[in-house]
Amino acid sequence: MSPELIGILTVAAVALTGVLSLTGAWSNKSRALRILMVASAAVALISAIVSAGNATRASQRARLSEERELKAEAASASATSQLADLQSVVKARTDEAGSLSGIVAGLANKGLKEATGGDSFPVIDVGGDGATEGVIGILSAKGVNPLFSVNVRVVDADALAAALKSGDYSLAVQKQTEQNFSFPFLKKGSYARPLFTTGPVKSKKLNIFSSARNGDFTELALIRRVPQGWTTATIVSASYADKRVGIVYEHVDDSFPPAVLKADTDWQGLHALRKISVPIL
Repeated sequence: MSPELIGILTVAAVALTGVLSLTGAWSNKSRALRILMVASAAVALISAIVSAGNATRASQRARLSEERELKAEAASASATSQLADLQSVVKARTDEAGSLSGIVAGLANKGLKEATGGDSFPVIDVGGDGATEGVIGILSAKGVNPLFSVNVRVVDADALAAALKSGDYSLAVQKQTEQNFSFPFLKKGSYARPLFTTGPVKSKKLNIFSSARNGDFTELALIRRVPQGWTTATIVSASYADKRVGIVYEHVDDSFPPAVLKADTDWQGLHALRKISVPIL
């Protein structure tokens, strides 16, 4: 029975009872009619109470269902937030691990460079010797790291070319045109002293071949006497152990004749190599 119908019956029973009472008809009705009317009113009242209880329970169920949904949504939001926080922590730890890995790799690379020489290279700086009117050569290292197990062979290209031209070339003559030096280590300023000197000359061309733990090096040094004194041109190529090949050092005095460099095939051959950028302290 719907709540509307129960309400209508209840109102009708009450109204009918009131009318009968006012008209005096209540006393004239049979007992059966009175019982029927009272019973109808009671049924209507009981039905109304039951309907109200059902409505209350339905409202409670709806409220409980809504509360459960809200709790589920809150739990889901909390789980999502916790998952996001966990992902953030994992990302932070991953980034931290990556950073530490980079630091370790950097330290390992630095240690390797310090042990092998890294990008450093040996150079013989040539200049004029005022006392002998000849040429002196001073060995030095250029770069950040020291060099180890350094071997240097200096070849007097002018003397070798003269021997070849005269036909008087032999291994013995070749040995006379070169000098060999060995050093356990080499760093900037460690051997800042004359490595060799020559007799009086007006010009000199030297081919210098060096090796160290980190690679092999070829240097071409040209020096000429000019009215202002001495002028030099030096170029060094490297063949590093990590397979890089190219020019690591080149210096030409402003007073050095460009035509001499242009005519020198050895210079042009080295100069054509690609340049390698090396930090030089």
